[in-house]
Amino acid sequence: MRARIQAGRNDVPDRRPSGIDSQPVAGMILVVLTIRPMTEDDLDQVMALENTIFSSPWRRSFFRSDIGRPGGCCVVAETDGRVLGYAVAWGTGEVHLANLAVAPSARGQGIGQRLMDEVLAFGRSNNAVSIYLEVRQSNTIARQFYARLGFVPIYVRKGYYENGEDAVVMEKELKEARTEE
Repeated sequence: MRARIQAGRNDVPDRRPSGIDSQPVAGMILVVLTIRPMTEDDLDQVMALENTIFSSPWRRSFFRSDIGRPGGCCVVAETDGRVLGYAVAWGTGEVHLANLAVAPSARGQGIGQRLMDEVLAFGRSNNAVSIYLEVRQSNTIARQFYARLGFVPIYVRKGYYENGEDAVVMEKELKEARTEE
């Protein structure tokens, strides 16, 4: 589960080569990104990100209960011991993406995509028919990201968030997970 991403220097234009076996481009640094199961040792970094990113962050106990949860997917994206993002999902026939976050300084580098690839693989390996999530109606960047991955809005949960904001529920069908008999 290793993927390589390019992290550019400020004085060099970003010219990311495509593909996992790409060679470094002049002025670029090749960084190995690892997607792996979340552990208790990750929780300090995960909580630091959670508290930075979300106005109503999860508690440490939520993450702790999801680590190693049967029927769950709790993963981090890390490089050189630094957690850059994480995802939490659970379910079998229908998977719920409960939490996905990428450090603000690491956005736009494909980390969210790699985390979602892991969640989608988890869903397929558990023969899920679909994956669904809730996202703030005002979070257009996240909604566009999920739409690019094939998620479609299916309904709105009025007043879902602590500040009364609505949540857009989005779903992606995993047709390839179904088996014909």
